[in-house]
Amino acid sequence: MRRNKETKIEEFHIYSSSRLGTLKTQYDTITNQLQNDQGKLILGSRNYELTNHLGNVLAVISDKKILNGTTFEADIVSVNDYYPFGMTIASRSFRSETYRFGFNGKENDKDFGEGIQDYGMRISDRRIGRFLSTDPLAPEYPWYTPYQFAGNKPIWAIDLDGLEELIYTENFPEDSPVFEVINSSEYLKENLITSISKPEIKNIKIYFMALPNEEFEEGTENASTLPLDELARFNIEIDKARKKAQADIADYKRKYGKTLAISDVLDLTKEKIKAYDENTKILKALGMTASQVVSETQKGNKLLAVIVDQDVLENAESGFMPEELIRITNSVAHEIDAHVKNKIANVELSQLEEHLTYYGIDETSRNTNAMSKKVYEAYVNHYKKKNRDFEKEGAYIKPKHYIKGTPARKNYDEIKRIVIESEKK
Repeated sequence: MRRNKETKIEEFHIYSSSRLGTLKTQYDTITNQLQNDQGKLILGSRNYELTNHLGNVLAVISDKKILNGTTFEADIVSVNDYYPFGMTIASRSFRSETYRFGFNGKENDKDFGEGIQDYGMRISDRRIGRFLSTDPLAPEYPWYTPYQFAGNKPIWAIDLDGLEELIYTENFPEDSPVFEVINSSEYLKENLITSISKPEIKNIKIYFMALPNEEFEEGTENASTLPLDELARFNIEIDKARKKAQADIADYKRKYGKTLAISDVLDLTKEKIKAYDENTKILKALGMTASQVVSETQKGNKLLAVIVDQDVLENAESGFMPEELIRITNSVAHEIDAHVKNKIANVELSQLEEHLTYYGIDETSRNTNAMSKKVYEAYVNHYKKKNRDFEKEGAYIKPKHYIKGTPARKNYDEIKRIVIESEKK
């Protein structure tokens, strides 16, 4: 919102789940009246932002359309391309008028010169890729310079108000319909996003990503939460074992002139090979190696990956399958509320205990609710590695089975309400 010296508001922000653009107007704060063409739609007064996964404003268009022959073209207000830390590439940018927002969606502060942005807690100089003052959280991150921006990863991370970095992956970005649903509800936003991204929560990095559905078992929640440290250490151990086996094979050949198969000296089960391959896909999608993950954790960071079914996500993003949007958003809510929160808080619960708590399946419900009893038995046997098929046995808990008042029921009802209301608009 921008005011002029005559107590008039000249600009309003246009919001949905996040800022969409700006509205130019003349609103008198003393008389509470619009000073120009009350009640009329003035074309060209609204500007809309086109952004990427980092919130960078790449183009701004107005609500006007320009006739060109027999077709209409967009009225382009500005186009911007950026160097990695946010400085505008002059040869790939133009402005027909000044638009105040740009890199990371932050306001450009012309009072301090070109390339300066206000991040709330600190001022960023995009020309040098650094903040101009030290990080208030610097003692918690001794491996970083106190002037660093977004953990020195500006291509796939943004900086939250100059305090901590927030990471999005390209195939599950911040502007995904899933996060739009969550951010459209004060309850969901507070319960699922704000609760895991408060400034006092330190040394936690949560990656949201999507993978093809062969990574998910039939009948699961279409999402999973994985501690990256565990899968990285598993892969490192497998790599060490393979390297040793190859050395043993080479030594055997030197001594006896015969060649051994790797299976003769290394006992790797199909399950271990499958886990290794799946872990490799996850790390590759994140652009990290197992060694890099372990190095991060040794510095005191806890890295978690919330992985969703890419096929279901793509169906949800199509805009034609609201039931899939409800389904995948509900899965993300489950992962955050049942698993991520406990890992952040260092609450020592088994996955079985986390699921039973989330669904409200306690001794009372098992004695009074046949479905709760069936789900409880299936979960217990599943985690005892008896590999029972939840879907086949009718023990897969569906939204209609959620118990009133539980986190599962509260999240699902709010998600469904938001999606249904948006479909009516």
